[in-house]
Amino acid sequence: MSDYNELKREAESLRKANNHQMALTAYEKLLNLYENQCNEWEHWGYAHSLYKLKRYKEALSALRNAYVKFQNSPKIRNLYAWSIYQTEINKKIDNEEIYIKAAKAIFKLAKQSDEYSPYTITVLKLLDHFKQKPNYPSETILQLTELLSPNELSTKTLSYTDEKGKTIEFASHKEQWYMYRTKALYENERYAECIDVCQEILKQLKILHYANEIWFKRRIALSNAALGDIEKALKILIELLSKKKEWFIELEIAQLYNDRGDKKAALKYAVDAALNVGDIDKKIGAYQLLFELLEKNNKIGEAKTHLEFIFAIKREFGYKIDQELNALCEKYNIDETKKAKQLKAKLEIIWAELKFEGKEMNYGIIDAILENGKAGFVKDEGGNSFYFLLRDFKNGLKLAVKNAAVTFYVVDGFNKKKNRSTKNAVNVRLYTQNVVQ
Repeated sequence: MSDYNELKREAESLRKANNHQMALTAYEKLLNLYENQCNEWEHWGYAHSLYKLKRYKEALSALRNAYVKFQNSPKIRNLYAWSIYQTEINKKIDNEEIYIKAAKAIFKLAKQSDEYSPYTITVLKLLDHFKQKPNYPSETILQLTELLSPNELSTKTLSYTDEKGKTIEFASHKEQWYMYRTKALYENERYAECIDVCQEILKQLKILHYANEIWFKRRIALSNAALGDIEKALKILIELLSKKKEWFIELEIAQLYNDRGDKKAALKYAVDAALNVGDIDKKIGAYQLLFELLEKNNKIGEAKTHLEFIFAIKREFGYKIDQELNALCEKYNIDETKKAKQLKAKLEIIWAELKFEGKEMNYGIIDAILENGKAGFVKDEGGNSFYFLLRDFKNGLKLAVKNAAVTFYVVDGFNKKKNRSTKNAVNVRLYTQNVVQ
């Protein structure tokens, strides 16, 4: 017995000193010589040493055996759950069936109330996996979120410093849960509940990540629209657009104005969405709306070009060309051989003409290009300076140099750092005559 106790103390001492390789040797000897005398602590210590050495599969095998004898031991259950997590959950998914089976095993072994268990992060891993499905499974996402109580979720955030010295902070478990839950509620057409849950998190957390404040408010707006309150939806979306100029928010505003019968406003925002930065294959909805608005306004030439553009995008990106689109293409006798890139260049001129119709064109020079190479300032004939993004310069970055003569339009903008409205230059183009002395 003295040899057993001495070996046991040695193994425990080595484990507590984080000498896991030596501890493993001691535990192996202990279990081989005194298996019948060993209790849950020795079995746990052996598996724990394997786990700390990142020998997760061996730890899992040891814990399977230990669980038969000590299935009510919290320590055995917790380490067993973590070993399943490391071997089957915390990796690239090769087999979804095995992945889900492993997750269910963890849910059986662990509880959310144990903050040191892998229960919560396993649910979040599953949520992340399913949200990336091509056909968003809102019902499955809702069921998974119901495995967690939001009141028990941590608001603690983690951060790291990247290679450029920038600190990146991650959303807390609570914030992540609300993002998954609210999107699934919206997609599942549970609009009133979506509004309530979005408002709940906006009240609870004053600091949100990844522009989540915008996305929660956007879901409130879209849910209101779905419930028939278009005015409230428009008010929220237009306010959000002043802070985050995204093409899909512009498109959503355009669609709401179109639903309300305000074709002029719908055209304005649809053009903004088309001109804004974004992948053309994602913006087909904007081009479709522009086609419909232009067709109704008897601008058949411009409408036809949009139709050709939609057809070219779908053909080049391998999207299905449905019967309705084929019928429209036949009706307008479009050229199906045109390239999307060429059509986009032509449409950008049309969009600019539509956007700035009736507005004053300004003349000036490029006054400065910022060191980041992403923005600069132009100065008009009166000496007024306006910020502009290099992506709004239409003649190629190499020609965007100080003192280059340009034309441009002035629009409302928003300075996030200073949290105030601004006037910015857009659609900046080279001008052949130097109009500013």
